[in-house]
Amino acid sequence: MLLLKSLLHLIEFTIFYIINRNSIIPKVALIWQENQRYRRYFNEKNIKLPFSIHEKWFIRSLYISTPKAQRYFTLVTPETILYIWKKAIRDYWTHGKVNVPKKGRPPITKAIKELIKNLKIDHYLWGCRRIQNELEKISIDISRETIRKVIQDYRKSGEIKPNYSWKIFLKSHWQSLFACDFFTVEIFGFKKFYVFFILELHSRRIEHYSITQNPNILFLRNQLSYFE
Repeated sequence: MLLLKSLLHLIEFTIFYIINRNSIIPKVALIWQENQRYRRYFNEKNIKLPFSIHEKWFIRSLYISTPKAQRYFTLVTPETILYIWKKAIRDYWTHGKVNVPKKGRPPITKAIKELIKNLKIDHYLWGCRRIQNELEKISIDISRETIRKVIQDYRKSGEIKPNYSWKIFLKSHWQSLFACDFFTVEIFGFKKFYVFFILELHSRRIEHYSITQNPNILFLRNQLSYFE
């Protein structure tokens, strides 16, 4: 059945070529067939499209500026365009050094983890800052973030019982609590906009938002004063 379909397809293309042999249409059709073959090959072998950065930007510009041309793309899909754009943004802001391993603090020993666990169990009201200060007294230098992660790991394993004081606080004040944060929006040309918003927690309603390219303390102070 497959062989018969291929034969009919070849006959159809041959007749089309004979009728339009002086036109550019058969050449375009032939290139289309070649691209379809390459596309199947790349999908079967799980190979990424071998385009240079200049070819990628040309394809993306043509894809956006000429919507009618999208129907003629064979090797490029909307997912490919989105992947190229996200990778370009990442490489622009990280200078192509995404996979470079970051140097951090050496891992802490099991004895220090046990010490942090015992301090938290014996003094359950102590926070990470207080535990950090107590460890510094015996010449153990550990960041608060590391202490927080150690405590979270022990809570997940059940060795440290969760402290319900924060949960009770949230439940008691849930109707009057608000949260604020930033998120970024990237546009063409690598321009980044920062969106500040204030959210009412119990209704999930956005009470206030503002956009800027230069988030600083003055901008944040103005937004909070406006909200008040």
